Amino acid sequence: MKMRRALVALVAASTLAGCALNSAAKPTPTSPQVEGYTFAAGMVDAGAGSQTYTKFNGTIGIPATPGPHPVVVVVHGSYYPCITLGSNKLFTRDVSTTKEPDVCGPESNASDDALAYGPDYVRASASFATLVKELANRGFVVVAPDVHAKDALWSGAEGSQGPVTTSIVKAHLALLADLNKGISHSLPFAGALKGAVDMGSLAFVGHSSGGMYVLEPQLTKDFPAAKVAVALEPARAGDTDLTNSAALAGVMVVGGVCDEQVSGDREPRRLAADYAKANPRVPTVHASLAGTTHLGLLQGGGDTTIGMTRPTPNPRACTKARLAKPADMQTAAAQITAEFIEQVMSGARSLTIATPSSPMVKVRSLTSGVSLKTEPATSLPAITVANTVRFFPGKGAPLPPAPTGLRLHWSKNGGNKYD
Repeated sequence: MKMRRALVALVAASTLAGCALNSAAKPTPTSPQVEGYTFAAGMVDAGAGSQTYTKFNGTIGIPATPGPHPVVVVVHGSYYPCITLGSNKLFTRDVSTTKEPDVCGPESNASDDALAYGPDYVRASASFATLVKELANRGFVVVAPDVHAKDALWSGAEGSQGPVTTSIVKAHLALLADLNKGISHSLPFAGALKGAVDMGSLAFVGHSSGGMYVLEPQLTKDFPAAKVAVALEPARAGDTDLTNSAALAGVMVVGGVCDEQVSGDREPRRLAADYAKANPRVPTVHASLAGTTHLGLLQGGGDTTIGMTRPTPNPRACTKARLAKPADMQTAAAQITAEFIEQVMSGARSLTIATPSSPMVKVRSLTSGVSLKTEPATSLPAITVANTVRFFPGKGAPLPPAPTGLRLHWSKNGGNKYD
């Protein structure tokens, strides 16, 4: 359904600003917090002169120090939003789910590859709670929005992943700006964010299709405050122009040697090299994680023999015996991502990345703009299980509501097959 194009970020900001202040301020937490929030669904700009429907929920990381803190945005990849929990082998029961009957069909349908579409809506942002908490521990406010709508254009919009993702991220940053101003939206953790956020300093982390999103030149055009980008197992589609007119302070591309969705680490390695060649002034780093799969970076990720794309059987001869434990994959990725962002955002040009003591992680600089060495980490991030993240309902409407009569599409043969 095509509709008149809306300036979603402007609408979101003006709508949010109209909400009342909450006088019940909460002190700075004594340890980093990871919390979830959920608001009414609504419409976002999908590009091509159209809008699409999206859920509005996300995960937020709050440091235990006063601030103001720079912001890290975590963009998840393209995963199935509607599953049958317990039957779907793509996710384990550790994943965070909720019921969203408007977008997830009521039927359970186990396909040949055991994806088991169904009524349980996956809160993908919570699957990165370990990374979110580690970044908060380093002094960053972290927002991880739900961007499922980039793949499931529920309203039949004719847009594409990039514009949809950007519209959603801008709306979530508008919410964060409200919380920074003291507009609480009745969220119980809002007081810890009042005056604690530096909205003028951004870093981006993306996984899979989200990883490719943070490497595209449009990022710095849409978000001029962006300084750092980390792409975890990025999925490149075609020959993407990587030339960035506004240089970032640093870029890191992380590949999993046993990544079943992007043929191991070969493509991320090539992508990192191509980025460095296209942007020689940008300090660019490539990191490789041995024994690491694509789904392994998600807390609650399951069977690596199925997925959104046709998996590569045993990339780089990665038999089951060669795979790292999922917890080790997630802590290693969180550790090196936080190390890189923390040091580059502080202005460092000589980086010392603390890595797990095992030979799991290899890191190398691809440009002359940064010197790099590694050392054993004295401690590693603790796992935060996705389904332990609490989601609180907020008041106020961050997004314009869906128009009356909007028909949302889902197939009886699979809750997330839309036409």
